[in-house]
Amino acid sequence: ARTDVDYNLLSNEIFVEFRTRERVERELLWGIIPRKRVVTEKLMTLDHLDVALGEDMNIGTPDYADEGMIQFLKTDRVIPPYQTKGYKLIELVRIYEAGMSRQT
Repeated sequence: ARTDVDYNLLSNEIFVEFRTRERVERELLWGIIPRKRVVTEKLMTLDHLDVALGEDMNIGTPDYADEGMIQFLKTDRVIPPYQTKGYKLIELVRIYEAGMSRQT
């Protein structure tokens, strides 16, 4: 958070980890030997979360989204009572998937 004379900035970074499930795949090794292997897959991805949040009327679509992050940015002009000068309130929320490397 940061506060100045003309604005207040609230910034949050949220890291989420999605549940996984294991399933058994059957295949032929070298086209001859049958084998089973366990595959772990995510039940949700950041792209699916982006769509789910966009469908929620209280949240809406993000301002920016890519394969590693979803970002919401909201600005409001606040004019307190009995004051002539207000300030700008800026709220920033970034959602990352835990365990993914952040690109700089």
